[in-house]
Amino acid sequence: MSEEKTKCIACKEFIWADATICPQCQTHQKKQLGKSLLTALKELSAVTVVFTLIFAVMELNRFADAWFENSTYVSRLVSSASMLIEAGEYSGARRLLADAKKISPTSDEVNILQMQLAMIRIRKRGGSAQDINISRNVLYHNLGRSPKSDATVLAHIAWASYSDNGRDKKIDINLYLEKALALDETSLYANIYKGMWYLRVYPYLKLSNPLNNAQITAKAQHHFNMALQQNINSQYVRRIQLSSLIYSADNRTGFEEYQKIVFAMYANNDAYFLNERKRIISKLLKPYTFAILDAVDNKDVYLNNTYLKKSERLINTLKKISVKESPYIKTVPFVLLAIASDHKGDYLSAIENFIIAYKIVMKTSSNMSRDIPVFIKRICDNPEKLEPTSIARCDYFFTDVFKAR
Repeated sequence: MSEEKTKCIACKEFIWADATICPQCQTHQKKQLGKSLLTALKELSAVTVVFTLIFAVMELNRFADAWFENSTYVSRLVSSASMLIEAGEYSGARRLLADAKKISPTSDEVNILQMQLAMIRIRKRGGSAQDINISRNVLYHNLGRSPKSDATVLAHIAWASYSDNGRDKKIDINLYLEKALALDETSLYANIYKGMWYLRVYPYLKLSNPLNNAQITAKAQHHFNMALQQNINSQYVRRIQLSSLIYSADNRTGFEEYQKIVFAMYANNDAYFLNERKRIISKLLKPYTFAILDAVDNKDVYLNNTYLKKSERLINTLKKISVKESPYIKTVPFVLLAIASDHKGDYLSAIENFIIAYKIVMKTSSNMSRDIPVFIKRICDNPEKLEPTSIARCDYFFTDVFKAR
């Protein structure tokens, strides 16, 4: 029994606080019922709070389990996408990353790999215009990470806008490249594509006071050298550099730089040169072969074309470089040596080199097999300027070699 007392609601005499009937007047104490009900409600509320907390903890655990499960699944998708990227399966990687993005839209792991994949796709210049635009949009959504990252992203957006499949004439490529270099002047890709821009885009701009070819080439080489100094993705740098230097047939300075680089790569057993030897040498000798073909019917070209007036040292280097190539390519240095000897009046040496070149291609259907006899005949048709040995070699060629074909 409670030790507290209260007054009876009827007679006002003091009674025990928990009494339900007054012992003096026998009146029921109704307010005690309210108090009991209040007490019961308080107890019930306490129980409810406890159960609510229990349910809340259970829900949090369920949510945590689901989050952990999703996070694990996203990581697996990212890991699989990474393996597909390494294998060159870019479409499959893109699909996996799209699935991961649906599960976790804000995942940095997913967004960064999507950005890297987009840049790879743009550098490869593969896929349709739609693919290029999808990659470009991914890059726009990844701007703002850091100045260095933004420089790389802007450079790739510019390159995507230049490429044949994703060309967007509304975009000022140079503006993007300038912004990229302002953010990071050492940016690998901003320097690569700025060098490319000078050689492939700048010459075709309508400017009132344009740079000449030597100045254009010097500026381009500055950016390519900045990229090469970083020793990152060097073979890609070389590919863009070399293809850009000979992009315009009018840029003789660019070709001279191309030739200088190829000679250096050959001397150093450069990995890119070894991998791409055939393509590099074919492009190196292309201007010479064109000059030779033009010289067949045009004596002025034969006498004055700058590609046919090279030093023997340079031509001998070309001979060393092309020794393992196709018969057609292999003959070019010998023809150049022959023409150089003819220019100097050394007709015997000229005939000998023409004969060597002809024997290399005589069993082929190349232009050289038809053109070399024309060059030899041009020399042999002037016996008054030939010594007996040279005349004998002319007879040997037309009697024993040319007819034996």
